[in-house]
Amino acid sequence: MPPVLTPSSRAAGELTDSQRLFPGDGALDRTSFADALARAGYAGPVSVELFNPELRALPAGEIARLSHHAATRCWTLPEAPR
Repeated sequence: MPPVLTPSSRAAGELTDSQRLFPGDGALDRTSFADALARAGYAGPVSVELFNPELRALPAGEIARLSHHAATRCWTLPEAPR
């Protein structure tokens, strides 16, 4: 069996949607990303897109709880501390 490669151990071009994690759990520097969106003037909606089959296999209530936790941890009102 080949070794399991985590998203943080692979180059961006090698990653697939099935390896995506909840916001804040992966390799993306979420603070820099949020700051770049703010500098660009983006103030629209953000959402959690869950394509990872292992995470999608969780009970729906657990997915909702984890998604809410990840989204509120990563995406705050501009005046809220990070």
